Amino acid sequence: MRRIKFVVSFCCVFALAGLALADDKAAPDTGAMPPMGPPAELEFTKKYVGVWEADFHVKMAPSDTAWTISKCTWTWSPIAGGAAYMGAFVSSMMGTPFEGCMIATYNRDAKQFEHFWVDNMGARLDKYAGNIVD
Repeated sequence: MRRIKFVVSFCCVFALAGLALADDKAAPDTGAMPPMGPPAELEFTKKYVGVWEADFHVKMAPSDTAWTISKCTWTWSPIAGGAAYMGAFVSSMMGTPFEGCMIATYNRDAKQFEHFWVDNMGARLDKYAGNIVD
C-alpha cells in the first residue's frame, strides 16, 4: 500500500475538476460507430491505480478554522476494459463511517470528463461533468 497525505482527497479533486465546467448538455448523435477502447484522455489516471492510505482533511463549514483529520483508504482501478475507472473511498467523518464510490470516464462525443459519485451520507448519485483546468 502506498501512503500519501491529502489536503483534499483524490476523489474530491477529480470530481471537482469536472464540476469546474459542469454542463449537462447531451452529446449529438452522429449515427456513426464511436471509437472503441479506452479514451486516450484517461491515460493520466493510470498512475493512480492501486490502494492508497492517506490523511483526509476536511472543514465542516467554511467558517471553521480547524481541519478535521481522519484516516482514509482510496482504491482506484480500471473497469470496462479501461474505458472507465472506479474509485472506492473508505473513511470516517465525526466518528461515523463514510464510504463512497465514483465511476469516471471521458465522453468522446461531448469532449468532457464525466463522473458519478455516491456515498452513504448522501444516498444519491451526483454527476460531475466538464474539463480539467489548472
